[in-house]
Amino acid sequence: ILNIFNIDIIFLIGYMRIVTPPLINAFKNKIFNIHPSLLPKYKGLMDLDIHETVIKNNDIYTGCTLHVVEEIVDNGKIILQKNLKVSTKDKYELKKDIQNLENDCIYEFIKSIENNNLN
Repeated sequence: ILNIFNIDIIFLIGYMRIVTPPLINAFKNKIFNIHPSLLPKYKGLMDLDIHETVIKNNDIYTGCTLHVVEEIVDNGKIILQKNLKVSTKDKYELKKDIQNLENDCIYEFIKSIENNNLN
């Protein structure tokens, strides 16, 4: 179905599933995942488990990572990272803060692609 629509780029946002090799190979370097930690920290963890671990470990900073999707989970080339100071002990509030940061990260990446295509 993706080939029918001539897809240029795929973002995995809250997807929380492992992408299979046939899809990865069909769209090599065109699939990007936004991960709610500063990879490689908390690699392999997902969603609230990450935020809970950040709080439990008393991390001063956390953030998000936009990376290329590869066959090994959370292992692709890092494209962009954004961080913020942890200011809550509530994992749901921290998740909301990170989601806002993820939005900024994806927006910044898309703008950089647009700018490069215009030049």
